[in-house]
Amino acid sequence: MDTFARGPVWAHKVNYRCGTGHGVGFISGVHEGPQSLRPNNPVIFKPGMTITDEPGIYETDEVGIRIENELVCIDLGENQYGHWLGFAPLTLVPISTEPVLVDELSRDQINWLNDYHAHVYEMLSPRLNEDEKVWLKEKCAAIGR
Repeated sequence: MDTFARGPVWAHKVNYRCGTGHGVGFISGVHEGPQSLRPNNPVIFKPGMTITDEPGIYETDEVGIRIENELVCIDLGENQYGHWLGFAPLTLVPISTEPVLVDELSRDQINWLNDYHAHVYEMLSPRLNEDEKVWLKEKCAAIGR
């Protein structure tokens, strides 16, 4: 899975020098496994496992970017191709779209970001007062071309 996650940056001949994600623990520290998203991790994911999603690219004196989220592994069911797992976000925080170059994103990437923001707003807005809802709605506004 780590290899698939790197694909979009590899397409630009760039790589990040850290793992894509790691297990989240409460006993031994934040980097608790056994699961992780690294090229050499043999652990098979199971529903209920938590993992971070945090690829980061840092080039000295040039650029630094990281978007970090925590995910939970979920059961997506079975079909003729086998048993499927997926990930659902645990942390629900808007991703800043100010630095996003929308014309550089694929339609799937735009849809993913807009769907994520719609989910963030749907889950959080019932817990907010009116001023907070206005702020969150602005931060979760859909992007497009």
